[in-house]
Amino acid sequence: MDVPGGSSMDSPYGSADCKQELHLGLCPGCQLPASPKGTRVVAQILVDEAGGIYRDADVLRLRAQCRNPGCPLGSWTIYEPGGYPCRRYALSVVVSGVGELAGVPGATLTGVAERLDCDRNTVARWVIWLVLLGGVDELCRCCAELDPDGLPPPCLPVAPPPAGEDGSRRLPSGAARLFPTAGLVLLLLERLAQLRRRWGLPLEEGPGLVAILRQQFLDSRLVIWLPHASPGMRVSPAAPQG
Repeated sequence: MDVPGGSSMDSPYGSADCKQELHLGLCPGCQLPASPKGTRVVAQILVDEAGGIYRDADVLRLRAQCRNPGCPLGSWTIYEPGGYPCRRYALSVVVSGVGELAGVPGATLTGVAERLDCDRNTVARWVIWLVLLGGVDELCRCCAELDPDGLPPPCLPVAPPPAGEDGSRRLPSGAARLFPTAGLVLLLLERLAQLRRRWGLPLEEGPGLVAILRQQFLDSRLVIWLPHASPGMRVSPAAPQG
């Protein structure tokens, strides 16, 4: 069981000389204060504030467990802000790569893959995953529930098809056909996150995709895995009631 929250730190106890209280939160099942259960160190590819990509080989994550010996949840990982289960590339890197494909004229899978130091097939899987993740109509409906006038403008910042030698624009083939749709999903998730924050709903800072998936994980333990194709996985944030 994995639970987002917490943060990356040099030592789980602050210093070797003074053991500090760990703020592990409550057990998701029993709502009792959690107890520490060690740590784990993972390597992850991240994006910095300037959009650069770097590798952090020492991302420290705390492990926690319920104080109720009969709790079925056992133990879980506490993720740093922006962290998500079983991802070598942080979700923010996915946003950066797909955003470039959708919004920068002439961007290609190969070019983005070289910038992000990964395989072009990995970037293509991100595009497909995003298209399957959230249906455009459903995301538009969710935005409209929070604000009927809150949809993004109709002129979306997506890249046009590349121009050929004769100046004509040819419809791209393969994964490139999905770049505009994937970009639209990112845009709608960004708008949905803005609207949820305006309503005062709990949502951490960061790109809309990251914030919404992490909040869904926190609320319902829902993990959107990244297989080659998962049509059944949908993001469906609802408007507040009342």
